[in-house]
Amino acid sequence: MINKKVFDRFKDENPLFFHVGFDNKFYKIITPLEERSKTVMFPLRKNPSKGSKYAFECIEKLLKHRDIKIIAFGDYNKKELPASIKNKIEYYFLPSRKQLRELYNRSIIFVLPSLVEGMALPPLEAMACGCAVVVTDNGGVNEYI
Repeated sequence: MINKKVFDRFKDENPLFFHVGFDNKFYKIITPLEERSKTVMFPLRKNPSKGSKYAFECIEKLLKHRDIKIIAFGDYNKKELPASIKNKIEYYFLPSRKQLRELYNRSIIFVLPSLVEGMALPPLEAMACGCAVVVTDNGGVNEYI
């Protein structure tokens, strides 16, 4: 098990609990916060438990503020994104680790809309790169948020 909530749920089955980490020598602040624009970053995944439905709604609202930029990444092809946002955001299909680090370093806020997580690493990576992080109460992030 990789988080306390799941561990407690299955405690009668004698689960193994282990901690998951990330590379804090790789994920780090490269671009100082004062040099970043008002950019909010979202992961967008097709699996309904990842909350993209709610991310899309939030992005639509944020786009009403002309000074806010949106960066998103995930496993949607750009043509699959809602018409109301697809041409108004910067989107990356399955970016590499290096690309993700660069995107975190362009953002000031990272939003994880997942409904359920085991141990989500993107919020940790984003925080290491200087982003403020907004998450849902999805279980896995409760260990460190």
